[in-house]
Amino acid sequence: MRVLSVLLPLLFASVFSLKGLLSRTSYGLITFYTRPEPSFISGEFSPQNEGSIKLIFYSEVSDGNQQVTLTDGNKNVIIKYVISPHGIAFIQVGQLNFIGHKTADTILHVPTTEIPIISNHNLLRDQIEKLSKSNITVQHALGLTFSMREYELVEDMSRAMDEVLGSHGRDYPSVMSVYLISRTLIQSRSSILSANDPFLARDTRNSVCTVIHDDPTLADTSTCDKVAEGAVCQGLCGPGATCWDFVCGDCCYHQGCSDHDTCCGENGMFSIKCFAPTDFTCDSYAC
Repeated sequence: MRVLSVLLPLLFASVFSLKGLLSRTSYGLITFYTRPEPSFISGEFSPQNEGSIKLIFYSEVSDGNQQVTLTDGNKNVIIKYVISPHGIAFIQVGQLNFIGHKTADTILHVPTTEIPIISNHNLLRDQIEKLSKSNITVQHALGLTFSMREYELVEDMSRAMDEVLGSHGRDYPSVMSVYLISRTLIQSRSSILSANDPFLARDTRNSVCTVIHDDPTLADTSTCDKVAEGAVCQGLCGPGATCWDFVCGDCCYHQGCSDHDTCCGENGMFSIKCFAPTDFTCDSYAC
């Protein structure tokens, strides 16, 4: 009896801990491998009624380093990027590897065998641009993998993450990194499929931004101090005119999102500054 009285509290504590890590949301089942922290988050997301399909996520932001990885249920890399304090970015899309720098205009494909050598040097912009003569681009690599169902689930994963945490990306830099790469994937996918860069048209600011959101109350911007600008919805946090309220908390204009939109327009969607922004906040983004 004494043994039982000792074991029961431990048993209930374990169940409680598991329930705290595993949650069923409106979008599917999400499991955090460890307790979410501002600098680190990892886990997996399984959508509703999708059988064995899942996304595994990992994000860490610390000491000037940033790393985000999304894999499928078999741990095949969908996308992974690592950015060092020196601004050097290593990106993996599927089986292809790329390198770039925040000050460079392009992200270049490099053979896998070169990665260990490259990673031991603090490369400058001119060195990076001499590394590869390959015509394979990140855009091409992403296009090769768009048949994967996992790409279409990244928004649901982000919304499920927010639903469980009860906080927005501004409270968790590690979560914000997942939101940003998810947005990049969706925006990139739309750009590739339509063969148009949605950030190129900036002459429609006299038009009205029509916010797209499943919740009409959130799509109503009448209470915003400032609304997103133009048909391109400059300053709205989310891909295109779609509002991702979980990023900054609402569907209003946010300076950080506007700065990022401008950055993408000036440098291209597939520049490091646009594709994998670092030090992003809802209030500002230094491109």
